[in-house]
Amino acid sequence: MKPKPKPKLSTKRLTALPPVEPLREMVEFKTSPVWLNLGSGSTRYEGWLNVDVRSEVNPDHVADVVDLPFRDESVDLIYASHILEHMKDCRPLEEWHRVLKIGGRLIVAVPDILQAAAFLDAGIWDAKYFQANVYGSQVYGHDQKYFTHHQAFTSKLLIAEMTRYFTAVALGCDGTPRQPCYGEVVVQGTKN
Repeated sequence: MKPKPKPKLSTKRLTALPPVEPLREMVEFKTSPVWLNLGSGSTRYEGWLNVDVRSEVNPDHVADVVDLPFRDESVDLIYASHILEHMKDCRPLEEWHRVLKIGGRLIVAVPDILQAAAFLDAGIWDAKYFQANVYGSQVYGHDQKYFTHHQAFTSKLLIAEMTRYFTAVALGCDGTPRQPCYGEVVVQGTKN
């Protein structure tokens, strides 16, 4: 009987497998309803879970609004005031949709570039305040990492983006913790 041929050994070096990201720990909510104030900064609203990526502003929970550590369909209401314009695109809407319960609502407030231009033209705003609304408050020397605007919105643009993920999308702010400001557009939508 002939001996079996020895398997040929490869001379190629084995490369290390890419590192596996650890599973993020999901936050469990102990109360209901759950209302998130995303990008809260130092503004805290009673009864809301105030979330910000910057620990130095002492939010209730430190998290990136584009990768929230909350379970799917665990949140009743999200208020995202003056965050979306700081993102490079509107993908955070998908993440916010993920964590909202069926029937949950998202309320988004952003600067309205058309109102800002009208206020500048009418002399209501000076050039620097207009620039801060269009480009972000790095105009006033704030950190560019968090305060630069990467997008501009009108009511039509924001409604179009939100309609990709939500139904019953409309102008309005029922249920927000504060009244809208001049120069901003507020749009809400529902997850079905």
